[in-house]
Amino acid sequence: ETDIMNSVSSEQLEPEQQNYIDLFHQSVDNFPENIAIVDGPDQHSYRWLNAQANHLATLLEERFEVRPDDRVVIALPRGASLVSCLLAVSKLSAVFVPLDPSHPEQRLAEIIEKVRCKLVLTSSDVERHLKPLISTATLNVDDASIFSPLPIGDITDSSDKKAPTPGAENLAYIIFTS
Repeated sequence: ETDIMNSVSSEQLEPEQQNYIDLFHQSVDNFPENIAIVDGPDQHSYRWLNAQANHLATLLEERFEVRPDDRVVIALPRGASLVSCLLAVSKLSAVFVPLDPSHPEQRLAEIIEKVRCKLVLTSSDVERHLKPLISTATLNVDDASIFSPLPIGDITDSSDKKAPTPGAENLAYIIFTS
């Protein structure tokens, strides 16, 4: 028994260092057609969710120049769009700041200014109320071009947004409490 334990190195006993994006990609690779999210009557697969997140991550990177450690506020109700946004921001190794859109507009505006975010991802209703209160760029994810049904086709690893795994020095998110 002792010989067996001595033959196993401590490196082999250490769990593999993975973040939740790595684990999500494993689910996409292993179970692409399994249900990843249920949003009311809609059910979406891991493949669909990954395609949505990749599409948005590309848009954030190219149009808004979101880079690792940039802060991105996400002020959306719970649902598939919220999850897609969280994944997209994380795939870029940026920092997401989730805000409850039902909070008072002035409080949301104060937090947005305090975190010095690069961008606010939100819905048309919230954007309409926030836009006059903030100087930060906004992206309305209700816009049909953002989350229009994407042709899934052949999604290859080369089209996937797989940012370098953030280290312990990188933030993943910032949470504000009352």
